[in-house]
Amino acid sequence: MWVTLPVTAAPAITACLAPHSGPVRNVTVALLALAWAVTLASLAVARPLGLTALRSAAPIALGLAVAAAASGRPGTGAAALAVVATAAAAVLAGSAEVGRWCAQGAAYGDEERYPLRIPPALLVTLIPLALALLALGVAAGPLLLAARAWVPGVVGLLVGALLVVGTVRSLHPLSRRWAVIVPAGFVLHDPMTMSDPILFMREHIVGVTVHPGGRPLPEGTLDLRLGASRTTAILRLDDEAPLGLRRRSTTVGTQARTIAFAPVLRDALLTACAQRRIPVA
Repeated sequence: MWVTLPVTAAPAITACLAPHSGPVRNVTVALLALAWAVTLASLAVARPLGLTALRSAAPIALGLAVAAAASGRPGTGAAALAVVATAAAAVLAGSAEVGRWCAQGAAYGDEERYPLRIPPALLVTLIPLALALLALGVAAGPLLLAARAWVPGVVGLLVGALLVVGTVRSLHPLSRRWAVIVPAGFVLHDPMTMSDPILFMREHIVGVTVHPGGRPLPEGTLDLRLGASRTTAILRLDDEAPLGLRRRSTTVGTQARTIAFAPVLRDALLTACAQRRIPVA
């Protein structure tokens, strides 16, 4: 779907550039082509950083297609095709299968990585804001310079660079949240809730179980789901394990015997656990 965008989406988006000067049109097309090529390269290598690039670029492309359609400049057919193609690309970019493919691309040796579900609150608040700031940071400086606004353009480049670095640093941890099955047992790797990945040895795992969504967690359960309760799984241990939890800029030590987390491919995770001799239910 991403490969098709120069044919399916670009005509509608570039139709909105007609009222602008030649330099502004050329710089806009160059930025769009660069973003498309970088994202295509990220698909080729299939790594967590590539997943961040893909899941940033695809929604931005959808936003541009919707804005182009709303402007009324492209024809109805071209506008509809652009919206449908970019929407399909965005949906596929956010799919569990693509997330696991990119996570597994950076796996070490004999391990299986299963992404954790993105917190729903972030999907409707901070993530759209971060993507808007990312697009603004990339485009503002070059477009101002193309319009011969020299001083604002230089300021836009400097501020834009800070915006890009800051937004990528805030978005990338979402691509590095995994439940990992390793030869020695089970690992939870979540930089948004834990200071360090924790290995739970197989001999101390009582089981990995399904927890019905909407029901209260068992008493004393450590909740690492960040509000994503739809595919809850619970890791049960035979004794309390020490964990370091992130609390803003500090690490808080705690102990837990029962831990709740939310993998996007829960059934596949439990099947893989059973194949690795980790008890499941």
